[in-house]
Amino acid sequence: MLERRDKLVKVFQDLGIPVAIPDGSYFFIADMERIKVDPSLFHPNEPHDYGICRWLTQVIGVTAIPVSAFYEPASAANFGRSWVRFCFCKSDATLDEAIRRLRKLSQFIEK
Repeated sequence: MLERRDKLVKVFQDLGIPVAIPDGSYFFIADMERIKVDPSLFHPNEPHDYGICRWLTQVIGVTAIPVSAFYEPASAANFGRSWVRFCFCKSDATLDEAIRRLRKLSQFIEK
């Protein structure tokens, strides 16, 4: 799993997207704050990271998990606003395809 984790994390590091790398998990989180996301995908009554995850699925073709889903609504309002969770316990072929798709993020990064 370490090799798979590092393989997927590298695409974010190459793009300059901050990641929190775990010592023991099948997931890591990435800060998508600098990614330009279509505002129409945000709903007023849900945390910001839900819209980011919706955008990732619809535009990039990779699904992530909103970090705020793991917190009480009052805490989730600000904590982890732009952080999303990615799973790397996938086959090499699936990870390779995800990496290919995630590279498209470069065109959406605010400088």
